[in-house]
Amino acid sequence: MVDLHLHTIHSDGTASVREMLALCEKLKLKAISITDHNSIDAYKEIESENLHGLFGGKLLVGIELSATVQGIEIEILGYGIDWQKMDKLIPNDMKGNCHHVGLTFQKVIGMIRQCDGKAVLAHPGRYKHAVELVIDKIDGIEVYHLSNSQEYRQHLLELCREHNLIITGGSDFHGTSEPQLINCEKLPYEMFEQFANG
Repeated sequence: MVDLHLHTIHSDGTASVREMLALCEKLKLKAISITDHNSIDAYKEIESENLHGLFGGKLLVGIELSATVQGIEIEILGYGIDWQKMDKLIPNDMKGNCHHVGLTFQKVIGMIRQCDGKAVLAHPGRYKHAVELVIDKIDGIEVYHLSNSQEYRQHLLELCREHNLIITGGSDFHGTSEPQLINCEKLPYEMFEQFANG
């Protein structure tokens, strides 16, 4: 099982990086991605504190960036990014700030591309009308998210097939501040392999 959408205290989560890695290890997840809002500080901490041994599975470097498209506030997940490059690109007033209005969608996509990553539209069920505005520029859609109804998930799966997009998902776990649990979507390892093989 994998969970590709997790938050720590480096944005609006309540779990420390150590706690997150230990919890995912306890749950025997095979792959995860920490996707803090506008921050890669979790990966800085993992590196500086040598926390790699706390989680035995695969760690996909990720981030959730705030963006706007035609006045609509959306969020874009960047996966497989070079976090050192990304750290230099995020404006200082945006780092770790989940309430930041965000950069333009085009700017965010450019940042992810500069960092050799894949751009995925996060939880589209929250802004369905924005999907058609970005679908030709993104690499994937977060189909498996609690905010997407079963019916809407089927629609998103069809869109992904039609546009040859990566299908992702995750719990969007924030710790005690929100009710959803890590691995609530029970996603297969193949979801991580899309990035590992891409």
